[in-house]
Amino acid sequence: MDKRYTELTIEANDELICCDTLTQELGVCDMFKIHFHHKGNKRNQVRRAFFDDKSKVWITKQNKLAVCCVALDEHSREIVGYRTFTDIFKIESINFKSITQTSEELH
Repeated sequence: MDKRYTELTIEANDELICCDTLTQELGVCDMFKIHFHHKGNKRNQVRRAFFDDKSKVWITKQNKLAVCCVALDEHSREIVGYRTFTDIFKIESINFKSITQTSEELH
């Protein structure tokens, strides 16, 4: 796995996910990769996104984790807009600050 990524939480069989904790963790990372099952094309996808003050995490009535955040286009990396993701099975944070620290430590 790329050293920029740190797995935050979420495997499909986790019994309890604390929405407040996940909200805090997503709020402090620079960006994250969210792995989810896309219902429309019936396959697993990965999308880069980031969290801002309008983003949120909650549990749906169907007892699924939902994350609403700012999504990026998977090819151009431009902002697409707010998207709500469900059927999430993994989230990886990208922390650019740690990359800077790591490269400084090497020199």
